[in-house]
Amino acid sequence: MSSPSTSPTTTDTGVLIRQNNELRHRLQQEASTYRRRLETYKQAEGNQAALISRLQAKVLQYKQRCTELQETPPSSTCYNAGGGPVRDVSPGHHHAGTPAPCSGTSGGPLSLPPCPVARERSRSRSRSQSPCRKYADCGHDEVRHQLDEERRRCEKLMVENSCLRQQLEESQRTNDALTNDLQKLTCDWEALRDELLSKEDEWKEEEQAFNEYYNNEHTRLLKMWREVVNVKRMFKEMASTTKMELGRMHLELSGTGREVTGACSGVSVNLRQSTKIEEAQQMHIERENIDLKSQMGDLRMQYENAKLEIAQRDQRLQQMLQDLKQMEERYVQADSQAGQTQRLNDELERLQGALRDIAHAVVQDSETAATSEAEPSSAHHLHLSQSSGLPAPPRSPKRGAIRTSQAFAEGTISAVQAALHKYQLAIHDLQVKLQTNSDAL
Repeated sequence: MSSPSTSPTTTDTGVLIRQNNELRHRLQQEASTYRRRLETYKQAEGNQAALISRLQAKVLQYKQRCTELQETPPSSTCYNAGGGPVRDVSPGHHHAGTPAPCSGTSGGPLSLPPCPVARERSRSRSRSQSPCRKYADCGHDEVRHQLDEERRRCEKLMVENSCLRQQLEESQRTNDALTNDLQKLTCDWEALRDELLSKEDEWKEEEQAFNEYYNNEHTRLLKMWREVVNVKRMFKEMASTTKMELGRMHLELSGTGREVTGACSGVSVNLRQSTKIEEAQQMHIERENIDLKSQMGDLRMQYENAKLEIAQRDQRLQQMLQDLKQMEERYVQADSQAGQTQRLNDELERLQGALRDIAHAVVQDSETAATSEAEPSSAHHLHLSQSSGLPAPPRSPKRGAIRTSQAFAEGTISAVQAALHKYQLAIHDLQVKLQTNSDAL
């Protein structure tokens, strides 16, 4: 048996599970994204390190060339045929010249200059060792032309060296920035991983606590629903038995009414046949007729009151059924089983007290009304007093309470039937007396 109140809990469970799955999927996606970015940064750092190593190797090569060029001896003085000295200026003397722009060095790795170092070194050594022989072999213009070429080549090497130095500094700055970014990403990834692990632990603890709470609430609701169904079945049985008894009582009342009318008709016939009545008793009969009329009116009023009481009891039974439905709704919404059982016992005690009050009132009316019939009424009085004086059924388990309430209802119905029977006998006697008096008049 499943309770209707368990559907919100199942929907809440599904929503929580779906949210947890979405959160876990989102965290996994973020972790994979961070991993890919970290791998990309590592790969870029490796490429940058390789580029820096290549640039450093090229810078070392250019430094070696510069040192070799700077280590060449200073220019030697040669005398021409006219006796004038000729100064051979080394390439280092033109260090303060305007550098040419370094083209093609801003982006990508630089290519080595096409001039070979060995050839330049051999040429410089040959010029420094034998300037007089070179001057003897070639003219003054050729020497100047060679010096200009050496100067331009040195300036070009210096410009390329400065460009390579700038690229090296830029690559170092870029490498430092990439290293800082990599450290930040590593710290962020570790923090995210720790947060993911903590959230996963919290979700597991929350899921375990929710499962325990859900199981406890489900078992409690099932137990309470079984008890409510048992109470509902007991009240239905009691209502069905009460309805059957009331239907039987209505049938008996209709039968007794027909018997009273038949007896009245027979009495009227007998009264018509009686012709000899004493005149001295006429006044007494008239007074008795007046008294009987008043008693008849009282009995009719009592009869109407009894009908009203029966109708009120029917209404109270309907009210009890409505109260039973309300109690069932309260039991479905209640929080505690003990409080609900206590309220149900209180309601049962109040209903039993109401039935006891009705039976007591009917018995008292029957005792005050039936004064002429001493012997049969004493037996009825004894029966009713015993039924109405029953003590309140003590609180007991559910089956004992059901049997006690059924016995109490049967005793109450029998007491009401006895009282109504008394009323019918009294009405019949009064109608007979009334018919006799009317015929005598």
